[in-house]
Amino acid sequence: MRSALALLAALPAAPAAALEAACAFSLECVEAEACAETDYSLTLSGGADGATLSDSSGDVAGAVSFTPSGATYFLAVGERATHLLTVMGPAGETRYTVHLPAAGMAITYHGTCEAAR
Repeated sequence: MRSALALLAALPAAPAAALEAACAFSLECVEAEACAETDYSLTLSGGADGATLSDSSGDVAGAVSFTPSGATYFLAVGERATHLLTVMGPAGETRYTVHLPAAGMAITYHGTCEAAR
């Protein structure tokens, strides 16, 4: 099984390359409430020139960035929400946080992303 990080890490050397990662989350945390189990999922697609997060409610366009230590970040700042997805290591461990300024809250999802087959 290939990790999404391995696929994403190759992008800086080949900006024209496309990425497609499937992310699955098992834990959802809303502010100070107790975290709860979830089966939320999304996909990350695009490349170094721009990327898109897609889930059942639609698409969010943003930018992807990479660190020398191997982390991959997706960031999208919109009028209603800011989205940050971080793939932290080769195993694909991932956090996805949605900040909702008007509601004064953030939702954090814990899960993994891996390269789509």
